[in-house]
Amino acid sequence: MNDLTADRWRRLDTLLEEALAREPDARTAYLRAACGGDPALYAEAVALLASAGEAAHALGESLAAFAAPLLTDGDAAGPDDLAPGTLVGPYRIVGEAGRGGMGVVYRARRADGAFEKTVALKLVKRGMDTDEVLARFRRERQVLAGLDHPGIAR
Repeated sequence: MNDLTADRWRRLDTLLEEALAREPDARTAYLRAACGGDPALYAEAVALLASAGEAAHALGESLAAFAAPLLTDGDAAGPDDLAPGTLVGPYRIVGEAGRGGMGVVYRARRADGAFEKTVALKLVKRGMDTDEVLARFRRERQVLAGLDHPGIAR
């Protein structure tokens, strides 16, 4: 999965979203049909589907219910957006990876010379620092730390 092109990743993301919109007992059959003759795509989609199930179990609620209060229109840029090259602690911003209601996720690289590592760096929006939102952020961090899949940031 490390070699996925952006188009293939978008296809995989769409497949996972559509699978999760179905009843649990219909998801695998849907993926098998939707992936057609592409067994590698099917294998990746099934692995991501399993990870989504693990995350939902760990969160104690469905992923959709967990994310619903946090999701907003992801196209609007805000005053806190960071340009590539900006330093945040020991990390240098490479580019934006995604955005949602809680904040922006950036692709960043360790810049202090201590070691080489590319990371996903999530910055929580101003005003989103309530106890409830921060508790959800900590749970998200804990869940992600326990998941092991090449398509999930560590």
